[in-house]
Amino acid sequence: MAPSNKQVLQGTYPRIIQLSFEQISVPISTFNWIDNSNYFPMSVPAVKKDALPLLQLLQPILVVDTGAQINIQSKKPKVPLYELVGGRRTLQLIGEQMPHQSKIQATLLSKEYLDNKQSFEVLDFLCSVLLSRPDEATKALLASALLEDTKFSEEASNFLDASSTKEIETLLGISHATLHRITNVPRQKLKNLLNKSANTQTKFGFAKFFDEI
Repeated sequence: MAPSNKQVLQGTYPRIIQLSFEQISVPISTFNWIDNSNYFPMSVPAVKKDALPLLQLLQPILVVDTGAQINIQSKKPKVPLYELVGGRRTLQLIGEQMPHQSKIQATLLSKEYLDNKQSFEVLDFLCSVLLSRPDEATKALLASALLEDTKFSEEASNFLDASSTKEIETLLGISHATLHRITNVPRQKLKNLLNKSANTQTKFGFAKFFDEI
């Protein structure tokens, strides 16, 4: 039987919506130490505006309709107010560089998701810290690529300030001495890889690369 597009209706969840930053209420975390920790530091990394639309897809903002309405501009009718349940880091980075009246993309969940609010908070925090927080080997590979792979560095510069050694150190949160120490060997290995024939197919052999560092 052919799939029916009738299953995708306006009232179904989750769905993508457009809203302004001002329409999102950011609740205080159930776990007070999360709001007071340094795992959501200001302006680190300082992504460029070109990265923000992609972040909204790769690290989506998750909201639930509160049922309330707010008047964000006196000349306009009231608009729905949403509560943030996931994607704090993405929302923070957007808030640093875009006016609060700007339209952003979010994933709207049904109100039933509020029953699992604490689970969302915990997983959102773990994803930011454990799944996205690079270890030293990952930092070494990333720094080496930014320093040695011109094409990769040029592409990355569209989204991050990483065109100089100092900016790379700031991006990764490491000192100049640490950068030199962790990239001394992998930079040479990466140079050898880049010097190979252009016909060589690139594969995702990251695990093997790490083992050799």
